[in-house]
Amino acid sequence: MTHDSGFQSGHVLEVLFGAVALVIALLTWFAIKPADLEYLLLIALTFIVVIVAMSIGSWLGSRIPPSSAIAADKASSPYLVGGPSVLLLDVSCEVGGFSEAKIHHRTYRFVLHAITKTKSGELRADIEVTNGTGPLQGGAKTTQKGIARFLMPPSRQFQSEAESIFGFDISHLETRLFVLRVAHINPNAKSVILRACFAYAMPPETELKS
Repeated sequence: MTHDSGFQSGHVLEVLFGAVALVIALLTWFAIKPADLEYLLLIALTFIVVIVAMSIGSWLGSRIPPSSAIAADKASSPYLVGGPSVLLLDVSCEVGGFSEAKIHHRTYRFVLHAITKTKSGELRADIEVTNGTGPLQGGAKTTQKGIARFLMPPSRQFQSEAESIFGFDISHLETRLFVLRVAHINPNAKSVILRACFAYAMPPETELKS
């Protein structure tokens, strides 16, 4: 796929340069009257210009990366160059199953063990993050069942700290932040929609002096 895209880019530029050179050749043909040897030399020189222009177009086209390669490179970047990278991701999970996402050079796995109800009838999702993080912390309305396993109620978009779970790493090498909340619980379909936030950066160290 990459070879074909590069060939097409070079071919387009080759045709473009060739067309420009051909127009110049035609204008020269009609502007100069055939008189003597200089006319023949001018025609030969025009053809040389056409060949050189087509060669330059082919060379430039081969040096332009295909758009698919550029898109793939951007998609695989661990963070935005020169600044932090923050990603919001909606994850669907069914009871007994899991979903995975590769974010910032880590593979996160979200497992939905069960959907339960409290004595008052409120729904809870039994969620575990089995890969991508270490021990997680939970808000006041979550119930911890393991180092990264929690019973979580559905939450609102704003001020959802009490219903969310989170973890972060702060070091001189990198900074990571992970936050997860339950956006929706569907007991009939035995599925949930999770909203995850991933933040990753390699910030410069600074020092605040009093």
